[in-house]
Amino acid sequence: MQRLHIDIETFSGVNLLTSGVYKYAASPDFEILLFAYCFNSGEVKIVDLARGEKLPTAVVAALKNKNVEKWAYNAAFERVCLRAAGFEVPAEQWRCTMVTAAFFGFPFGLAACGMALGLSPDKQKDPGGGRLISYFCCPLRSEKTGEKPALFHYESRTRNRAEDDLEKWQQFKNYCIQDVITETAIYNKIAYLMFPESELKTYILDQKINDRGVLVDIKLAEGAIKVDKESRIDIISKLECITGLKNVNSPVQLVDWINANSEETINSLTKESVINLLPTVTGDVKKVLELRLRLAKTSIRKYIAMLNYRENDNYVRGLFQYYGANRTGRFAGRGVQLHNLPRMYLKYLDAIRDVIKRGDYALTALLYDNIPDTLSQLIRTAFICEAETTLAVVDFAAIEARVIAWLAGEQWRLKVFATHGKIYEASAAAMFNVPIEKVDKQLRQQGKVAELALGFQGAVGALCKMGADRFLSKPEMQKIVKLWRKTNPAIVALWAEVESCVISAISLCAKTELKSKLVSFYCDDKHLIITLPSGRELYYVQPQIIHEIIKYNIYYKGLDDKKKWGLIDTYGGKLVENIVQAIARDALVAAMHRLDENGFDIALHVHDEIAAQIPIKNAETRLEKMIKLMSAPLPWAPGLILTAEGYLTSFYKKD
Repeated sequence: MQRLHIDIETFSGVNLLTSGVYKYAASPDFEILLFAYCFNSGEVKIVDLARGEKLPTAVVAALKNKNVEKWAYNAAFERVCLRAAGFEVPAEQWRCTMVTAAFFGFPFGLAACGMALGLSPDKQKDPGGGRLISYFCCPLRSEKTGEKPALFHYESRTRNRAEDDLEKWQQFKNYCIQDVITETAIYNKIAYLMFPESELKTYILDQKINDRGVLVDIKLAEGAIKVDKESRIDIISKLECITGLKNVNSPVQLVDWINANSEETINSLTKESVINLLPTVTGDVKKVLELRLRLAKTSIRKYIAMLNYRENDNYVRGLFQYYGANRTGRFAGRGVQLHNLPRMYLKYLDAIRDVIKRGDYALTALLYDNIPDTLSQLIRTAFICEAETTLAVVDFAAIEARVIAWLAGEQWRLKVFATHGKIYEASAAAMFNVPIEKVDKQLRQQGKVAELALGFQGAVGALCKMGADRFLSKPEMQKIVKLWRKTNPAIVALWAEVESCVISAISLCAKTELKSKLVSFYCDDKHLIITLPSGRELYYVQPQIIHEIIKYNIYYKGLDDKKKWGLIDTYGGKLVENIVQAIARDALVAAMHRLDENGFDIALHVHDEIAAQIPIKNAETRLEKMIKLMSAPLPWAPGLILTAEGYLTSFYKKD
């Protein structure tokens, strides 16, 4: 099949980074400046649209031809922008080099991907493009205020055009051409790795969901920002009153004041430092630390993102990134970042939402002592539905716990999921050798934190990350680790089995598999490849085994915590985590396809949860069908028991 590789350069008065491509392309002043392209891997040509050139007839025909694949790096950008310019090219015809590379374990950025793949210097991305984009693609800003002016002293112009600097314009054209050269070079490097049709189908569904978007309660977002502003003024006033400081926003001044008024010493005002110090202080110092935590809480950042992303119809779009986590294939959030929403335990949501929508700070302060926390909890509820519709929200019950029990063959856990499903209570009962009906709130909490922290070879450190150190001592946590592992021998054995299989696959370049035959491993000269029960493969780039002291350690190349490409170490428990989360992702994707095929308009999905906008009429029946579709057995996972629970709501929340 013929391919058309594309890269475009554009102008818009809307900030792409803060508002996303949908709003960016919908701006009245949006235009495509340059259109670089090549057919297959041929010569790259460029069309200077900004200076009056027209797209060649062959390119226009290719854009309209459903049998021509349109390729671009981050193809969603080209697709949405070309649609805004009048070229309606369905998502089914687009192929994205970026997500294809991510599928095979490479980083998202064009430059980073080219470097990771070892492209020759002449094929690498031009590093000087940023300044050219700033010059030609963005409105000019006032030197004093930073705001976009109507007109100002810059020769009475609000943007730079080609004729303002022809030399830079030629550099800009060369930069656009180079992006196509780099993109096609990446394509040629990975073309031998076949991107699965099933994943192409999922990518297309992802684009469909991003195009649909989610309706936002603008009054709630605006009210939250107003209330937060007044709350911050109040908190600063209280801090000034207690400390006598002129600038309570200065970490240095506040640290000095705390140290001068407390027997304890603090070196910084990080959240962790403040939380650790709180139990050891009293009086004014304790009040100051509590107020500081509230002041530091970024409770309105997501509300601001909603307002930045919302279009004229009050929908926000482009919130999901297909294959955002390339070691598992799970989706990631963009824009408002739905994948890291705060916990929610507020009651009387309708009432407090009305108060915030009115921007009534006085009443909010009367009802809630911690306003930043209240506003954070309400973020979910800003996502709403159209009149005469409702949101049907359905999520899998304890899906990762079910998957790891199924994968390991941990029989007592499988029996729990086949019956009452209360895994936290059952885990506590098994660890402490008490009847499940005798598990009280305290034991359940220990069972819960153990389940959340220890399934992937975690120990005391993992328990601390889950907050166990707030109610358990270190010896108590060490005891829980031992009890949990003793109670779950099949899972513990799975960690070792996966690690052994991976070491053998890399060392011997041979195929290995679990005894259950559910997962297999093999290694070619470039990747460790893990084949999941669904048939999807996970790719680890340039794996190697390094003998260190008394054991063999597993390494592969990827982006580390500092977002740099290099060697990353892994081990049995971490690999099991990747596999379990990947299987859970495949279960979610299967459910998404079932729902889409049955006419459910998916509005959003977060980890193991899906929300669809459905008509109010017969909503209960539709919800039951949605739950049934999500709970349906997976043909590739015999014996994996999935259950789903759901509810109807006029605004998104945690039931």
